[in-house]
Amino acid sequence: MDCQEISRNFVNYYTSRSFRSIPPAPMLQKNLPMSYVYSCTPPEPDSDPENPNYMGNKFVRHQTCFRHFDTDAVGKDNQHLSLFEMSGAFHFGQSSREKTISRIWNWATQEMGIDPGRIWVSYFGGGKIPFARDFRTGECVTYLEVAEDRESFLAWRKVGFPQDRLIPLDAEHNFWVENRGKRTASLKCGPTSELFYDLGEDKACGKNCIPGCGCGRFIEFSNNRFITHRLNPRKGNLEKVKNALAETVIGIERISMITGNVPSIWDTPSCKPVMRKIHEFVTCKNEDEVFIRESESVIADHLKALCVLIADGAPAPGRSGRARIVRTLIRKILTRMMLLGIDAEKFFPVIISAVMPEAANQKSLKEKMTAYLENESEVFRNTLKKGSNELEKMISGNQGKSLSASQTFFLKKYRGMPVLLTKKCRVT
Repeated sequence: MDCQEISRNFVNYYTSRSFRSIPPAPMLQKNLPMSYVYSCTPPEPDSDPENPNYMGNKFVRHQTCFRHFDTDAVGKDNQHLSLFEMSGAFHFGQSSREKTISRIWNWATQEMGIDPGRIWVSYFGGGKIPFARDFRTGECVTYLEVAEDRESFLAWRKVGFPQDRLIPLDAEHNFWVENRGKRTASLKCGPTSELFYDLGEDKACGKNCIPGCGCGRFIEFSNNRFITHRLNPRKGNLEKVKNALAETVIGIERISMITGNVPSIWDTPSCKPVMRKIHEFVTCKNEDEVFIRESESVIADHLKALCVLIADGAPAPGRSGRARIVRTLIRKILTRMMLLGIDAEKFFPVIISAVMPEAANQKSLKEKMTAYLENESEVFRNTLKKGSNELEKMISGNQGKSLSASQTFFLKKYRGMPVLLTKKCRVT
């Protein structure tokens, strides 16, 4: 099942249960001046009372998201993207675990047909919540003991979910606290409950392998969050919120991977055609298949991210904020292309249309995308020329040894040389 079908099904499922469908948020928002939208979030309930889209207290939406802090994870496993699709359902004024959990369980197993026997669930099993940190080190110095989320446990048992796959986890995994960087007297918080798909015991890292271990056996595809309290760091206690919120979000590409029974998100309908097209331009002969696959994944993900961000108004490559993110994406693409032997002049006109087919008929967007890539390519080439002189000196002075960690760091920080390129430099 492709991403559009999954998202459409999710939205229709919730609208048929009295949730109001609202449009996605723009990728560039005033409250994120240095980045882009990175999650499917609920609307502020009182932000625009005149807009009929936001009347009521139950909403559902689809959202494209971009996480610049996940770019280094792309290609390293079978499930990470920096640009991805999410859908979410939000119910203000209540935090009923029973209703929320029943809805997502029925959607996943009945609407999507996901095998119930392959699903595992985590919930907050109680424990210490960090609420006061040393401002110098950032380390937590005070904790608050919070009880188990028994309501979620009972809700899962009520839908018939087996206890042996219902896993209690700690606050790090299953207790959400609002961004601690916000300068407010208290922070919204509450327990979460996540759904995982089991790829099989043969993927396990050991006998005690459970959701949350991060070994790759389990794919998290949905998260339920119950925002019921505020954490008051000054008082060191939890206070009930006036307007509770129960929300459910899903990862579209991961569900496409699960329902399509394919080994990775790169084999799903939304990714596979682009991966094939990129592979047609690969000419390198001395790289192993794993590295080639990883590099193709990075190129596919980052190019798609650029298309979406630029279409929504992302600035030209630059030194800070959003512009720096655009520059980083382009340079990572160019680095991987160099290592795969891809000819940029032939590659870019073809791949832009493949990554975002509708861009082929949007002349201005395609021209802007091409201009960003070509201009930054020229800047990057000049950077590499300057850095290569320093690199040659280091290699010459290393007397047969590879570059040291400090040399690699220097080249990256002060000469703009990608670590991936300098790591490939070996003295024979």
